[in-house]
Amino acid sequence: MEAKKKSLKTRKDRVVFLLYTALLVCILLIFLNMWNVLEEKRLPVVFYVEDTLGFDLNTSALTFGKLPQQSSATRKVLIENDFEKGVFVRITASNNLQDFLRISDNNFYLSPGKGRLLEFSVFTDRETKEGKYHGEVYIQILRYWGENEN
Repeated sequence: MEAKKKSLKTRKDRVVFLLYTALLVCILLIFLNMWNVLEEKRLPVVFYVEDTLGFDLNTSALTFGKLPQQSSATRKVLIENDFEKGVFVRITASNNLQDFLRISDNNFYLSPGKGRLLEFSVFTDRETKEGKYHGEVYIQILRYWGENEN
């Protein structure tokens, strides 16, 4: 009976040790990820689904204007590397936009002084309800730890 209690205590100690280790690894990964981010931009995204077509040429946001059902619109954005070293670019969109928004390129290396023109497109289908759709696109410029790519 006493041997059984001892093995349970040992098993409990192992579980506690594993939980603390997992917590420490998670904290370390969060810290390393924050340290890797050199710059982060948030671009508001807005479009309307209506019967008529309308344009919005706002340059401080990704605005797509008015779109009828079963249509699309595209905006171009230039991403430039102003850092002295190569960077990695990662782009994500808020959850409410993921069914509508497509990005021409993502998760890529960018050499110092270079740029890349990206296309952001929204698509609506027959099932898309009329109304205003909005969210954000997050553009992260990260340290690049690999070898230089030319």
